[in-house]
Amino acid sequence: MTQKNSVKKELSERSETRLPIASGSFYPSDKLELTERVSDLISQSGQNPLAGVKALIVPHSGYDYVGSLYGKAYSAISDSSIDEVFALSGSFFHKLESVSFCDLRFWEIPNGKVEVSHRLDKIIHSDDPSIQNILKRNNSVHMGEHSIEVQLPFLMEALGSSFRLIPTMIDGVSPRLAANALVEQIDQNDLLIGVSELSRGYPKDYAIDIDKVAIDSILQMDTDKIQSEMFEASFPLVIAVVNEIAKAKSWKPQLLEYTTCPISQENPRKVIGCVAIAYTQ
Repeated sequence: MTQKNSVKKELSERSETRLPIASGSFYPSDKLELTERVSDLISQSGQNPLAGVKALIVPHSGYDYVGSLYGKAYSAISDSSIDEVFALSGSFFHKLESVSFCDLRFWEIPNGKVEVSHRLDKIIHSDDPSIQNILKRNNSVHMGEHSIEVQLPFLMEALGSSFRLIPTMIDGVSPRLAANALVEQIDQNDLLIGVSELSRGYPKDYAIDIDKVAIDSILQMDTDKIQSEMFEASFPLVIAVVNEIAKAKSWKPQLLEYTTCPISQENPRKVIGCVAIAYTQ
């Protein structure tokens, strides 16, 4: 390849790459520091790899706050052979009524690039009339959101760099309809990740009490309770969709770890509830 063609290829890839927005805040921006941090969190988690993990529920807070919980979750899949990862999140900044995918070719983080699945076009253009109207290509809504991005260093450490990503943002749709749109697309060697935290802004003792109710609802796979006003989470719809897909595929949930972290260093008395749950086949 000539130098001119090499430059053209690099520029083309750059224009088709979702650049990191959370490095240096939610996780280290230095490649070596990030790699070592994530490796240590996984190796020191005390969590053995689990057989047959098909889905995870994980948080989206910074590594300084819930790094050990990320380590537990991703250690559970560290012996897995995964082709593609369906990463589901909600939006902090956009009101959606869709299942919105990002089909840029790559997602970049300091320690490398993750390729986006070539199957996205087929998924978006479903032949099923009941779900055609909710499946959208919407790259812009993914640009300023951190929830999926912060999972990528752990995914690369646990799975290597050969997996492909299906970045998915869900809001404003029925959990059962969204699950129907995705369930047949998730193959045997794929992994489903639902990114959500639990309660936010309460004193720790109260947060633990209401989060226990939420966790029980997840472990009981009770979508109605997950969708109720009593269930507090940043993205309850994401959890409900994972739950519906798990029920359809007969996956079973198990609690890996629950913890709380302060909303900020300036406000340590109010906390966020964070949980790691694995679904196994």
